[in-house]
Amino acid sequence: MSERHIPTENLEIWHRAAAENRALRLLQIADMAKSDPIPQGAEPSEVLPCPTLSLPEYGAQIPNAETFAKAMALDEQLAFCRARLSPDAPPPAVGELQAAPAAPRVARLAGSVFDAAFRRFLPLLGTARPIYLSSIGELMEELAAGNADFALLPIEDAKGVRFLSFYEEFDRLELHVTHVCPVFSEENGNDLRFALLSKQYRPDGKIRGVPLLEYRLSGQDGGALASLLTAAEAVGLTLRRVDSLPAPYFEDGYIFHVILAAENGNAALLHAYLTSALPRATLVGTYFDIKDGK
Repeated sequence: MSERHIPTENLEIWHRAAAENRALRLLQIADMAKSDPIPQGAEPSEVLPCPTLSLPEYGAQIPNAETFAKAMALDEQLAFCRARLSPDAPPPAVGELQAAPAAPRVARLAGSVFDAAFRRFLPLLGTARPIYLSSIGELMEELAAGNADFALLPIEDAKGVRFLSFYEEFDRLELHVTHVCPVFSEENGNDLRFALLSKQYRPDGKIRGVPLLEYRLSGQDGGALASLLTAAEAVGLTLRRVDSLPAPYFEDGYIFHVILAAENGNAALLHAYLTSALPRATLVGTYFDIKDGK
């Protein structure tokens, strides 16, 4: 028999042993629990501390069995992906963006909040030239047609509600978010969040920001959101926010947009894992969140 079969046989043995071990653990836990039954008429919440079940008499802490099994499987899957990745693998990216022109054309609308947004992004853009347009739709169309190099677009209102409908246009026109930042609106008396968009360029200016990954996935894939968030936590990424929209193609379904902060975690490892484990989780944005303008 070829030696190539040995690793497979080893995994089969260890997986079988893990399954047998789980059966023994559950039997032992059940036997221990019988020594401390729930009193007649008592509510379980009165006698079972949360979030971890415990058996004080034995000093035992009991993890959720299903979660524990999934964690073991995730650990193996991440180990597999980690071993296949180059140690210096770059973080994932959406589109291949070129260096920006020396004096980029920036599409924008008129108004004080767009003036403020233009000033916030100026350290990235250098000697940028504003191009004034009359509507958001025209702004995106002109950018897609090559009549502007960048565009300023509000993507979140003063209450923190994101304009997810714009993402359909981003996909259709092949536009990319490169940076986002809060911009104070005198009219609303609060911050709006603006995005810097481009079709083919990345800003040359250096500015401090938190790298973000944005994934889109269907709620039709049962457990996909939980799997993505668990994997992200396992590789050191942190959840920034989750938004949802009703899915147009199946009843009572949702499309989730998940934003993860990748300042300290291994974004390349997460993306490698998702590519194989959740292939319908689509990376729709890789960009930076600038907060202090420095």
